Amino acid sequence: MELGAMAARRVRRLILVSPANPFARDYHRVVNFYLSRPGGIFIRLAPFAPIPIWEYAIKRMCSESSILPPGIGVGYRQPLRERGMTAHIRSSLRTFIAEIEALREKLPDLRNIPTMLVWGDRDPVVEFDSGRQLQQALGAELVVMPGIGHLPYEESPEEFSRIVLEYLKNRVIG
Repeated sequence: MELGAMAARRVRRLILVSPANPFARDYHRVVNFYLSRPGGIFIRLAPFAPIPIWEYAIKRMCSESSILPPGIGVGYRQPLRERGMTAHIRSSLRTFIAEIEALREKLPDLRNIPTMLVWGDRDPVVEFDSGRQLQQALGAELVVMPGIGHLPYEESPEEFSRIVLEYLKNRVIG
């Protein structure tokens, strides 16, 4: 959304998947935890956590965790092992809430960009009601995936891909 607002004439369309947005509030407590002293320790240790702990964490973001493939946590853990990554994440989180809130005034700049929002109706990370508010603010199309949580591309990859491809195919710009 930030890039779209900065260069609206260069962005042809947006597909946003349950994004953090100015109407959402539930994620604030998670951000604030990671910025706390215990959260700082947690985030520094996270890259070394065993895969079963990562799988548990990923599955908590999903509606029906039994459909996720075994070992899914590896792909989420690995980037955090890059040198300086956890420090970078904590640094980014210091301004995250303010930056998301600052998007509110930029939303009108995005109204001319065709936008599709994809949201699971059981998203425990970014509340679904904020998606409806974002849809109105952007004049966007909202596709709701029933029974899906925060990671529709993991929980229902075939359906998610079908939705995205159909959107792109029907909006080819010459």
